[in-house]
Amino acid sequence: MVWVRGGGSRRPRGIPKIGEFSDGKVMLFKNPGALRRFFLPPDVRVVPAAEVIQAVTEMDDPRTVVLAAEEVGTWRPPPREWAPRVVRIENMVPGRIELRVPPAGEKLLATSLPIPEGWRAFRGDEELETVTVNSAYLGVVVPEKIKRVRLEFTPPGLRAGGVVFLVSLLGVAFSALFFRRRAVGGVS
Repeated sequence: MVWVRGGGSRRPRGIPKIGEFSDGKVMLFKNPGALRRFFLPPDVRVVPAAEVIQAVTEMDDPRTVVLAAEEVGTWRPPPREWAPRVVRIENMVPGRIELRVPPAGEKLLATSLPIPEGWRAFRGDEELETVTVNSAYLGVVVPEKIKRVRLEFTPPGLRAGGVVFLVSLLGVAFSALFFRRRAVGGVS
């Protein structure tokens, strides 16, 4: 959490200060109640897709997540104890995240990664099922005995855009050759 002196907001009380910049106008605070980026929710509500937003706004426990019934069918992860630090980040580079999860039981890996389109989850070479959590975030159905999950991101439309680019490039190259031959052939 960031607080800027003179920024119109009040300085947060009761939240630990992490540090401040040399000018003293910008201070950093830690929000101890914030969820981790990757976690195993203790409870999952499954509702019809048309009711997901309403169910999210009515939640009283941010650790609970909501899934659309049309996306997960009859699958439900078993309830579990809240253990915020059981998901560990092993490696993170742009477009690729490697996580360690507890192997016991089937589970839902919930994230705060927005826009789940473009994200894929793997165990080795095996692709895992992804779902949308709280109508906006990436979730992964993790089968029992899996200890490591790899998340990879490819922007939606990147492959199609690459194909369009290559076809366009070939068209420009063909046109350039065709018109050059006509120009050279017409001069003789």
